[in-house]
Amino acid sequence: MESSLQYSILKDLQIILIYFYGIVSIDQFIEHYKTVTQDPDYNAEFNTITDFRDADFSFNRRDIIRFAELVKTSLHSVANRRISLLSDKPKQTALSLLYILNTKDLPFTVNVNSTLTSAVIWALLPGNKTEFISGQFAKMKKASSAV
Repeated sequence: MESSLQYSILKDLQIILIYFYGIVSIDQFIEHYKTVTQDPDYNAEFNTITDFRDADFSFNRRDIIRFAELVKTSLHSVANRRISLLSDKPKQTALSLLYILNTKDLPFTVNVNSTLTSAVIWALLPGNKTEFISGQFAKMKKASSAV
C-alpha cells in the first residue's frame, strides 16, 4: 500500500486540514510536518484537523516521543490553538494520546476525535461547515488514491 500525505490551509476559515493515507513511517510523518509548517500560508494560530483514519502507522512510542521533541523545538509552529486528531484505530489513538502527554506543556490543546463532526466542533468551526470540511478531505483522499 502506497502512502500519501496531503494538506490544505484554508485561510478564510483559519483552519489547517491534514490527511494521511496508507502506511506512514515516522520519517514521512516528520517530513510532512516540516512541509506544512514551512508553507508560506502556514499560520501557527490556525486550528488544525488531522485525519489519520485511512493511515497505518509504522512507528512506535519512541518515535512519537521523538516527534514531540521536534515540535517542542519548532517554536515557529507552536501557538495557542486547537488540534483535533481524527482516529478510529487503537494504535492511532494510543500514539495520539502519547503525543498529547508529551506536548502538554505547549500552548496548544490537542484532542482525539472519532468523528468529523466532533473534530469540526472541537476546532471551533460552525457546525454547518462539517459538509464543506468533509468535501475537502474527500478531495485529499481522492488525490491520495491516485498516487
